[in-house]
Amino acid sequence: MAGTFSRIKTWIAEILTYSDLNAEFDNILGNMDPDGIDDASANATAMRSTVDPYPASAVSLPTDLRGEFRRIRYILKQLSGETYWYIDPSLVIRGVLTTQGDILYASSANTPARLAKGSARKVLQMNSGATAPEWAASPQSILTAQADLLYASAANTLARLAKGTARKILQMNAGATAPEWVASPQSVLTAQADLLYASAANTLARLAKGAAGKTLVMNSGATAPEWADRAKIKTGTYTGNGSTSQAITGVGFQPTYVGIWEIASTSGNKIEATNGMVSASKTFSHYGAASGSYHSHQSDRIIAMGADGFTVDDAGSDSDPNKASRTYYYLALG
Repeated sequence: MAGTFSRIKTWIAEILTYSDLNAEFDNILGNMDPDGIDDASANATAMRSTVDPYPASAVSLPTDLRGEFRRIRYILKQLSGETYWYIDPSLVIRGVLTTQGDILYASSANTPARLAKGSARKVLQMNSGATAPEWAASPQSILTAQADLLYASAANTLARLAKGTARKILQMNAGATAPEWVASPQSVLTAQADLLYASAANTLARLAKGAAGKTLVMNSGATAPEWADRAKIKTGTYTGNGSTSQAITGVGFQPTYVGIWEIASTSGNKIEATNGMVSASKTFSHYGAASGSYHSHQSDRIIAMGADGFTVDDAGSDSDPNKASRTYYYLALG
């Protein structure tokens, strides 16, 4: 770049005289003053003079030192945002960010503000009024254990559902406001052959498997199923021996009712008894005599109920239901 002034003379094979030397020094002294290199401004207007160094995305090269200064002033003015480059900027950042990790944002036009750093795994979002940034829970900050689930506890609000225990299943709670873990059929049925039933509305329960030969019935309160002895029926025959005590076995269970028929005579008599009647030494007899049928309570007929059958008696007079050599048919219920 050329200087702001030029030499007076160029010597070529000449003798330098004192007058030539003095003239050259006068030229230098006369031109190297503040006005020449613009290191001072005559007034405020001159000091405000700026030049855009990059107008329309093209470099603007200075031609002298004045031009360099004017371009630097332009940059300072842009950075401060003030009317003139030398005015203290109204936007002061220093002193706002007081802690490592703080974030700078505008709380209003040209007003810097500090958002303190958030805790671990928080994420940055706008607040509900869309006026300022804020830290909010992230999925990673809420899910604190392996297998936790993420759901919305309210609009735009993340919440954690802790993992359930083994074999639980996911459903909505009774108020339909949040998911919850509940027993699944697999978590309730803990043994082979268990049964599943509802102990209350929408509540699963387990009925342990019953013993062999049991049957499923409703309990006495009609509130739940339970295992009970199944109805037992046995029919068979025996031959009376004319004694006061003959045990009829092979029934396979202890009867609660026994009915005995004899069909060898023309009477077709029937004798029956229940456990309670036997305990009271009574039976109920039906006779079909030729003179007319009749019914009566009698003793010494069916005298016992055993674990595998019942015991009959001839009443000491070779009578039913243990008359000697007579064939009897019986029905036993248990």
